[in-house]
Amino acid sequence: MTREEQLRKWLEESRAREAKLAKQVGTLEAKLRGADKVQAELDRMKADAEAEEERTVAERRAIVEAVVPDWLRLDPPSREGFAGVPTVFSSDWHGNEGVLPSDVGGVNEYGPAIFEARAKELLNRSVDLLNNHVRHGQKYPGIIAPFDGDMLDHLNRWIHTSEPENPLGTRSGIDCVSEAICGLVEGYVHAYGHVFSPCSRGNHGRLTPKGRYAQSAEENLDAVVYDRVRAVLGRDPALRKRVSIVVAPGSDIMWRAYGHRYLMVHGDRESLGSAGGDGIIGPAGPIIRGAVRLWVRASRTGRPFDTLLVGHYHQWMVLPGIIVNGSLKGFDAFAHARGFAYEPPRQAMWLTHPKWGITCHWPVYVDRKQTGTPERRDSWVEVDKLMLESA
Repeated sequence: MTREEQLRKWLEESRAREAKLAKQVGTLEAKLRGADKVQAELDRMKADAEAEEERTVAERRAIVEAVVPDWLRLDPPSREGFAGVPTVFSSDWHGNEGVLPSDVGGVNEYGPAIFEARAKELLNRSVDLLNNHVRHGQKYPGIIAPFDGDMLDHLNRWIHTSEPENPLGTRSGIDCVSEAICGLVEGYVHAYGHVFSPCSRGNHGRLTPKGRYAQSAEENLDAVVYDRVRAVLGRDPALRKRVSIVVAPGSDIMWRAYGHRYLMVHGDRESLGSAGGDGIIGPAGPIIRGAVRLWVRASRTGRPFDTLLVGHYHQWMVLPGIIVNGSLKGFDAFAHARGFAYEPPRQAMWLTHPKWGITCHWPVYVDRKQTGTPERRDSWVEVDKLMLESA
């Protein structure tokens, strides 16, 4: 083989090796691009997991401010005539307690069956007010449904020895109240698509002889009920996407609705820092004193709020910067014996506008006999059908 032929052969072999190497380089580059995509996806999943963990921790603690769902954080609807997001404030249901007409001059009666009827009436009447009495065809992005404790009782015949035994024991009371809260939340989901429920404990559900300041929700049946409701509703994939329940680990919880800052406490001495009352102005005095203390604390700790929500007193009131809730239980033997003003069973409701804040208030009356309207028997199934028709 001549020198020229050897060079030609070597050149051909070099070109073949070069082509092979180029092919290998192309394969490696493709694999590298694929690896980059996989790494990017892994980084995104890790970031999402960390964000979810941070969100979960924030929801569990809920100390500074509860994390609200996206529909409350995004820009509100820009259409003209938007009324705002509604809030139906639930507290002081006392679902396993009873009231005898003979103890209150015949103006009230309460028991498990009446409790269930009033819970359903709260759903029906609040939806009717929002759908038919605000503005015809009004649409809402969702609804805020706070729960502020005393949903059931654990103190009668133990701490409150002067009161009669509850018609339902603790176990049955938990079942009854949990079912009612689930029915209310599901009804609001059918009506408005999304529900945000911040929850705080009351004093009647505590498991200790005296109220606690530290970790007060750890020994309280209200928190147990809220956790149970969250677990039950979380088993349904559709509800899990539409319902957000945040349970306060202590005595208070904060959140924002279109920038309006709410602080919710039950209103007992261990949460409001004030107690007592007056025969003339009722509970307004201790409520205002407690609110002033909370405003001072909030300003000094960098956690200001615009509106304070209080239960406990069973008296619906709207004070400057304060909303005090009524009850489902209504006028009872304690209020009758102390000479308190008569209060029909009712719960607070209002609208929060993106620009104007709170624009209007409604007390939602939940007992047809005490409001002069015809009695109606409903089941949760029939209520669900009503909500689907109005959605």
